[in-house]
Parts: sequence; C-alpha cells; structure tokens
Amino acid sequence: LINSLENQQINIPHWLTYAMNNYNTPEHFMKGISGFVELAGHSTAHINRSLQKHLKQTLTETVVKIRLSYASQQLIMTNASVKTICADCGFRSLSYFYRLFKYHLGYTPVEYRRMNHKVF
Repeated sequence: LINSLENQQINIPHWLTYAMNNYNTPEHFMKGISGFVELAGHSTAHINRSLQKHLKQTLTETVVKIRLSYASQQLIMTNASVKTICADCGFRSLSYFYRLFKYHLGYTPVEYRRMNHKVF
C-alpha cells in the first residue's frame, strides 16, 4: 500500500506512514483498529480525517486493505492454511474473510493461492 503511495508522491504525514508501514503483524491485527490508532499516536477522528484527506478512504478501509495485503502475501509465500491466515489477519469469520478477499482482489483465497503460490 505504501509503495503505491510513494509512486503517487502524496505528502502523507510521517506518523501515518509509520502506522501504515508497521501495522502488518498478527499482534497488531488482533487489536483491530485500536492497534492502528496505537501505532499512529493520534485520535481515531484525527486519523480518519487525515486518511480521507490524503487517501480518500476511512480507517476501517485502510485496516482491511492492509490485512488483505498481508493475507495475500501469506497465501503466496507459505503453506499455512487459509483458516490460519484468516485468524492471523484478525478476522474472526472465515466466510467474511472470503467475501472481503474476493471483493478486493477478485479471487477467493484458494484461487489466489493456486494462481500465485511460490514457496521459497
């Protein structure tokens, strides 16, 4: 997500870039939005205003996109089960995870893995 932002040369505040770069572990995902807020060090309202201004998306949308990006990497680079990856990304419902994944990436997690899987 940040790499695509750098290509667009958007002046995102340092604290927001930091939070987006570091909100990429199961420990943070389990905390949900509060994990992102903790990393950013600002109020939820301030973070939402900044995200709307710079990225035209909400905090919830940002968190979901970061989680799905992590999930897609895990599907490609590991043999972990989809259920395990779903849980690591902080999703409590496997069906919700499948629905979001297909909506944002165009494929189910299993289809995505089959097309892109690489084990190093």
